[in-house]
Amino acid sequence: MSNTKRITSPFHRWNNSFDDNQNDKELNKTLRKRAKHIDESESEIEEEDNKNVFESLKNFVNISKLLRFSGAMAVIASMSAFLMQDWSVGSDVNRFYLMLMQTLLLAAGGFGLSFLMKENKGGRVFFGLSLISITANFAILGALVFSQVQWFGSINEYPDFLTWTTSSLASVGVAGVSALIVMVPIAWFSYMVFSRNFAKHLLVLFVISNLLLLIPVRTSLMVGLIVLAAVMVPLWILRKRLFSETSLKTPEGMFAVATVFIPALIMLVRSFWLYQVDEILLVMLGAIVFLMMRIFSTPLDESSILKQILNWASIATAGFVAFNAGISSLAIIPINYEFSVMGVVFALLALDVAKRAGSLHSLFSAFAVFALLMTNFLVLLINGGAAAAVLLLVAGIAVVVIGQAERSRLTLISGLVATFIAFAHQMYNTLIHIDFTNWATLAVIGVSAIIFASLLERHGVVLKHKWERWSQFKTTKEV
Repeated sequence: MSNTKRITSPFHRWNNSFDDNQNDKELNKTLRKRAKHIDESESEIEEEDNKNVFESLKNFVNISKLLRFSGAMAVIASMSAFLMQDWSVGSDVNRFYLMLMQTLLLAAGGFGLSFLMKENKGGRVFFGLSLISITANFAILGALVFSQVQWFGSINEYPDFLTWTTSSLASVGVAGVSALIVMVPIAWFSYMVFSRNFAKHLLVLFVISNLLLLIPVRTSLMVGLIVLAAVMVPLWILRKRLFSETSLKTPEGMFAVATVFIPALIMLVRSFWLYQVDEILLVMLGAIVFLMMRIFSTPLDESSILKQILNWASIATAGFVAFNAGISSLAIIPINYEFSVMGVVFALLALDVAKRAGSLHSLFSAFAVFALLMTNFLVLLINGGAAAAVLLLVAGIAVVVIGQAERSRLTLISGLVATFIAFAHQMYNTLIHIDFTNWATLAVIGVSAIIFASLLERHGVVLKHKWERWSQFKTTKEV
């Protein structure tokens, strides 16, 4: 048997090598696909795990917010219960000091959570409650002051649970000084936590607003003026920062700003709850709302929907203020003349809205002109006296000035018609009492006509020229 040697040609060796390479490529491709699939599966699992973790974290955050809110409400309820229960036990001054101690405990709780346990959110809740507690303390202190001193009238009947009395004004003074020593540092530290950049401004406004609670007045006019000052002065001071400062746009910053207005809210609630509400207080309340909308609408763009809503709301508020102003004026003016007061007040407020109303300027100006003329014309129809004619005459002249300033032909004509009606009415009432058969009357008429003709001839051209120059100046200024 002969041994045969297998001979492999180079072509066969190359072909086998090619097949092996192909198999390796297929294997690598399969392995890469499997690896990619495994990576995608792991990525999906990791994404799902992250999603589950995020959802769990979100749920815990919501639960934490709910618990914080519930805890804050419980603390506020405890303060309310303290104010309304067991009022016959011990003196009211001692109860005030206990309330002051509660403010200290709230501040201490916020300090402990923020700096010892590093729980800033819970600490902010306690600092916020301490600010509310400070205002409650000042409200109690104001009641103690009012039990000893009452300005502009006295009110003797209160619900038992809201009656706070003291034996002497000196004890109230000591309590007030103690309150300032304790509360000012707490308020300062709280505002440093909420808005560090504006802590000083907020502290000063907060202290002044709370001190207004100590003024021993309860009449509608005085309370309305105090509330108006307590709301508008802080808004005027903070108006630019409210729109530009980022820290005041956060929930903590907005809460810090809101605490400045809590004393004004307490005074309003106290007046509506315990005392008789009259039109004067409603006028003040409407004026506050009107001025607030004016401040917040001014920086907005003219095309803003919010600005349009605020403008229309301002017109409605102007009507509310004008109506109550007219009713309240009956205490000092004759009946039916309240319509003139309503028209004047509404016209002034509507013109103020028209200045910043953009495309609605003409419409709001028309509202003002219509109200001013119709209310005074109504007074003339009802009363028919000389005073009513003078009021319509003044209103007509005012409308003429408005029409000339706004280059409105319809407004100008309306003012001239009203002026003519008032003048004609007064002339008629005057002429029916004149005896034209008397020689003295005829002499006075003749002399008056001659003097008027001379004045017209001498100064008529000059007056006409000045009117034309003024009209041209107004047109150039508007362009």
